Amino acid sequence: MLKMMMFNTIAFISSVLSPLALAVAADPILSNGSYIIQMSNSDMTAAATSEAGNSPMILWPYRPSATWAFQHVGNNVYTIRTNSTLLSGNGGEGSSATITRASKSDEQKWKLKRVGAMYQIINQKTGLALTLNNGKRVKGSKLRTEQVNTEDAQLFCIQKPSGPRYCGGSGGRDDYPDSNKYDKEIKIKSYINKPSR
Repeated sequence: MLKMMMFNTIAFISSVLSPLALAVAADPILSNGSYIIQMSNSDMTAAATSEAGNSPMILWPYRPSATWAFQHVGNNVYTIRTNSTLLSGNGGEGSSATITRASKSDEQKWKLKRVGAMYQIINQKTGLALTLNNGKRVKGSKLRTEQVNTEDAQLFCIQKPSGPRYCGGSGGRDDYPDSNKYDKEIKIKSYINKPSR
């Protein structure tokens, strides 16, 4: 009788706790919304070269207006949209990440994997990670898909446009020695390089 009562109690507790555990596990790593995708150790953001189909994704100097709409579809997998087109990993290893028309295919779905304060963005269909081409953090550098690795060329800050301007290194976002000084330096450089009228 005592064994039967213990068994029933354990079964009852399991039936209550299992859905709770699943609910906790199902919480997305990132809430739905608009974010900038910022390259690690830089102030460069990911941008679409145009809204036309098959346009490459590139790095561009910090632009809080270069937002991407993240929509959670389950298990920390997202669609990443810019206006009417979606980020796609429709090629093999070494192929450019492109912007394509919505098709609901797995090549337009991306799994987010948290690495410290940053993220890897891994294509659901190919298992390849969004990667900075040759690791060069310069205007116009293309982003492509490569085998998942531990290099910082695959690490991104995904943050609201009001977030820090510099995506830091090992400490994550905003670990530039003095981010206010950094912002001032960028403004000074922009002013100095401004064409005269």
